[in-house]
Amino acid sequence: MERTYRTLLQWSIEHLTQAGVEQPGTDAQALLEEVVASSSEKAPPPLEREVDPNHGHRFRNWVERRAAREPLHYILGHRKFWSLDFKVTPDVLIPRPETEVLISHFLELKKNFPGQTSFRILDMCTGSGVIAIVAALEVPQSQVIAVDISNDSLAVAQENAKKHGVARKIRFLKRDLFDATHREDLGPFDFILSNPPYIRVDRIEGLMPEIKDHEPRRTFDGGSDGLNFYHAIIPDAVRLLKKGGYVIVETGFGVHGPVCSLIRETRAFTDPVMVSDFNHYPRVVSARKK
Repeated sequence: MERTYRTLLQWSIEHLTQAGVEQPGTDAQALLEEVVASSSEKAPPPLEREVDPNHGHRFRNWVERRAAREPLHYILGHRKFWSLDFKVTPDVLIPRPETEVLISHFLELKKNFPGQTSFRILDMCTGSGVIAIVAALEVPQSQVIAVDISNDSLAVAQENAKKHGVARKIRFLKRDLFDATHREDLGPFDFILSNPPYIRVDRIEGLMPEIKDHEPRRTFDGGSDGLNFYHAIIPDAVRLLKKGGYVIVETGFGVHGPVCSLIRETRAFTDPVMVSDFNHYPRVVSARKK
């Protein structure tokens, strides 16, 4: 049994390395810091100090969960996004830094409405609510509606909205994008934002275990061509956007080109714009309604 925090940390890094975890050192340090932070300690203990039995038991349990390839942020129960802390559970997709590109692009396009301070914004497939919540924080006078098919996801999103003080600014609704009988004319909107499921079925088996075995499949399975949700979102954008309003969607591997084609086929938008992420990969597509 490891006696000091240093030897405990060394064991955890070796164990996570053997399990194939991508960043064993970073993950082990994050788990240890969370264990200590959740106790009465106000600062991480010196590495040469003898391990508190409560810390050791909980930390080893978390390391074993991570070694089984459970996502780090499900174990921690939260994730940073836009420099804010959001609750995450196995009911929602873990927010990724790439989605911040969508937020940045939205804030840039907002400048095309000089003098306008209030916007109507729809977030489709809201999940943990990060897009809707950041939009409500960055544009305080806006009216935001966030929809998702899952009650469990909506509960997490509502908790996050309350945590960040925007619960009264966002209306959360359960909606199935593919069920026309349950659609409600919620528009018109200035912006429709979405990070929908976009992974092609034939690529799912090749995903990391953290994703394919732990995150909800409904949050990333985009169907045979990855376009299932765009076939619902884009026609809705035609119907729900104001003239001059924008649809902004996140895309993934092999999807950005077909999404642009779907937008062009409507003849309702200006030519779509693609925005790359920090890895120079096309990540976001936007278009303005004519």
